[in-house]
Amino acid sequence: MKPSCRKQSGMTYAEVMMAVLLLSILLVPTMDALRTAVRGSDIHTKAAIDHYLLIAKMEAVLARPYSELAALAGDESIATSLSDSVISSDGRSLQRQVYIAPHDADNADADDNLRTGVDPGIIWVKVSIANTNKSVQSLVIE
Repeated sequence: MKPSCRKQSGMTYAEVMMAVLLLSILLVPTMDALRTAVRGSDIHTKAAIDHYLLIAKMEAVLARPYSELAALAGDESIATSLSDSVISSDGRSLQRQVYIAPHDADNADADDNLRTGVDPGIIWVKVSIANTNKSVQSLVIE
């Protein structure tokens, strides 16, 4: 009997196993990258929520009359009575701390300290989330 001279089509078992091995090797870093992207998305969502809460509180503080803010101005490291607690849209309980202090805009006393030699009619306002580095600041002019 003569061997068949026909060209065979299809894949051998070894070729299939090599393809599966290559796909497996390539999927591991791809899945790690996807996992990192999902974690980054969650972190970004929390940061966006926190930023919104900070801006909302800052707007509420800045809407108050200058005279009221001036009466609350004091030490920049002591939170004022305008501070509050809020529940974020993702269920976290956050403390928004409001700091108000006089401001030295022109540095006329040349000590490079923004809280000494204060200029009348200028107040510094800071809103931060407790135990984080997230904050927004503004100056209020009479």
